[in-house]
Amino acid sequence: MTKHRALGLITLCLALALGAAACSAKDSASEAPAAGAWQGGGADSKAGNDLDSAARDEAAAPREGGTAGSAPGGTANAPQAGETDRAIIYTGTLTVEVPDVAGAADKAVALVTGAQGYVGADKRSVYSSPDAHAQLVLRVPAASFATTLDTLAKLGKELDRSSQASDVTEAVIDLDTRIASQQASLNRTRALMAKANTIGEIVSVESELTKRETELATLQARKRDMANKVSYSTITLMLQTARKVEPAPGPEKDETGFLAGLKAGWHAFVTAVQVALTILGALLPFLIAVAIPVGLYLWLRRRRAVPASAAKPVQQGGELDGEGR
Repeated sequence: MTKHRALGLITLCLALALGAAACSAKDSASEAPAAGAWQGGGADSKAGNDLDSAARDEAAAPREGGTAGSAPGGTANAPQAGETDRAIIYTGTLTVEVPDVAGAADKAVALVTGAQGYVGADKRSVYSSPDAHAQLVLRVPAASFATTLDTLAKLGKELDRSSQASDVTEAVIDLDTRIASQQASLNRTRALMAKANTIGEIVSVESELTKRETELATLQARKRDMANKVSYSTITLMLQTARKVEPAPGPEKDETGFLAGLKAGWHAFVTAVQVALTILGALLPFLIAVAIPVGLYLWLRRRRAVPASAAKPVQQGGELDGEGR
């Protein structure tokens, strides 16, 4: 019994040892492919993976109309609306009546230039004095918008005025955020350009680089245009001359007496002659059309009647000579 127990214990220990060895070999076999897959990525696929990562980062960036947030690539958060000055665009329209359109337009240009502004457009028509007018588009610093508008109104008689203010702070913040995101994406794409090894990778990265540069230039141009509109307000000044108002005609008085009757009679005579001439002119083509065939008919009839009357006396004379013989 002691020998059998010892043999059983030895057999059990061998079985456990073999089972542990088999489990260890299985685990190492399952881990080997994963390690090979991790180490098997070559230099050719690295640039493509980085480019896909840059594309995903760009897709995650906020688009136009979205809320401002943190830009990808480690950029700082854009300032919110309450953390910066308000961006406001001022525009105004002014109509002034002046005695001299050309002189008033020159004064307006000098006034705006003196206020550190400039003329955006100048259209004048001062050659026909009754209808002389001018339209000027003036750009003045936003700080002097109201003062300049009041000063221009004193050039003559103010006829009409309108002004409005548009708050574009959120649009400015959104543009800043998008520009920062696009710049970060462009920097990453340029870094990928240095890592590209094959021609296919270079062409792909160059295409993405051109696309991002174009989008960034468009955003920067929009930012400059909006900054110009915020810094310089727009005033559309219309100048015109005073229009003469003709007095309304008074009621006509009834004329009486000899001269009044003579005048009325002459007027009636002239009117009757004009009517008669008008009727004659209207009938003349018809009269000509009828007169030609009627005249031809009468002429032919008369021509036929003349030979017959000339032959009849000769015949009578012959008969008398016969009777005499």
